[in-house]
Amino acid sequence: MLIEGQYFAAGSAQAVPATLERQGTQLQMTHANGSSAFPTGQVQISARLAQLPRRLEFPNGDSFTTPDNDGVDALFDDAESLRGTSFINRLERSWPWALAALAALPVCLWLLFTHGLPIVAQPLAHAIPERLTDQLDDAVLDLLDDELLAPSTLPEPRQAEITQLLEDLQPTQPVELLFRTGGVLDANALALPGGTIIITDELVQLTVFDGELSAVLAHELAHVEERHAMQALIQTVGAATVLGWVFGDLTLVTDLALVSTPAILQQLSYTRGFEEEADRLATQMLKERGIPGHCMASLMTRFREHYGDDPTSLP
Repeated sequence: MLIEGQYFAAGSAQAVPATLERQGTQLQMTHANGSSAFPTGQVQISARLAQLPRRLEFPNGDSFTTPDNDGVDALFDDAESLRGTSFINRLERSWPWALAALAALPVCLWLLFTHGLPIVAQPLAHAIPERLTDQLDDAVLDLLDDELLAPSTLPEPRQAEITQLLEDLQPTQPVELLFRTGGVLDANALALPGGTIIITDELVQLTVFDGELSAVLAHELAHVEERHAMQALIQTVGAATVLGWVFGDLTLVTDLALVSTPAILQQLSYTRGFEEEADRLATQMLKERGIPGHCMASLMTRFREHYGDDPTSLP
């Protein structure tokens, strides 16, 4: 049986018309530049995928491509390497299996995004070197200062008092507290991935007693120590990587990493699970330091009084 195709010399992109036939255990290839023979067991064959041309790789680096998939299967009908590919090809050409795969895809993606990625993100977030998270903090802080925040107008003695409240919580890792005027963010506090906590003047002015500020700081400190911001970033980039792989467009990953990352961190929108964990850890932290637990509830009441009952008005 003779198969027609194109021959490519090793390291060359120049195609030469060629034919391929089997003679016993040898594969004979003939083309305008000559001919060569190789044992069939030493030839690597690409998998059969629909009507895509097949590619045969020879031990010397030469290759042969042909659209005659049936001919290749006939030549190598006894090859162990073709058994799996023929099964995959049958699945791909089967409408029931194709429809089943199409239906299963969104379910698998949902399970991956809601359960798989969070499990993977937690250890990865804690394994990222401090040097990298510090650089990320600097980049995000520059963005926030340029776009949203303004220098603080709080008197330095008051800033020192609030900084002492953070130190009284006894952080388990280095943490830097910064003060800014919130502007459109209004009364707010942010925890960046590398251990930087930002608290706005408006939030300080909203609180009535220092216990409420301690509750705010404890909540943000919990975000820092659990690396919630980094986990959220890893999950977002991971989701983009998976979608890029599924749809065959990995530019999603580079666009997200190079362009969208600062915007993601600027929003710092944690999942409900992260917020509940931060509240729980903050309440425990306050209790261990002898700070009344009702400070957290008092702060939430203060927010409700300030913003009203409409949750969409919260920054």
